[in-house]
Amino acid sequence: MSFQLSREQFRTMILYDWKIGLTYKDSHARLVQAWGEQAPSDHTVFNWFREFQRDNFSVQDAPRSGRPSTSVNEQTIDAVRKIIEDDPHSTYQQIENILGISSTAINSIIHDYLNLRKVCARWVPHKLTNDQKQLRIQFCHHSLKRFEEGQPRCVFDITIGDESWF
Repeated sequence: MSFQLSREQFRTMILYDWKIGLTYKDSHARLVQAWGEQAPSDHTVFNWFREFQRDNFSVQDAPRSGRPSTSVNEQTIDAVRKIIEDDPHSTYQQIENILGISSTAINSIIHDYLNLRKVCARWVPHKLTNDQKQLRIQFCHHSLKRFEEGQPRCVFDITIGDESWF
């Protein structure tokens, strides 16, 4: 099956099964037969049957305490990008103080969305683009040429890491 159902859609099917008098085991078996590994677990179906017996027929997720997951969005991603571009030595704490979002959200933005790593207290690209790779190759050729022309100390100007050059 090429599409996935939401939890609310599965809960609606579970509510229907409860309403027509199926047991939670029969409901689970029916869901597994139709949806395979996408089907909710036996325990989940049991919990929803218990909720319906308590007259709780809402199939929506209950509101939860804590910071909403909306802290990772285009606006905050752009804001973090700008902070790091303005000051590559920025720390999580500084970004957290400026934007008021959690360090977990900052970590996600920096590593998952911006693909950056901190090397020598500076944020650098984790995955280099082809243009960035080409610039590094050109710099190496330039340095090699200087070395061959009698400037042997120029090779000490190159610092490399396992994933980034600067």
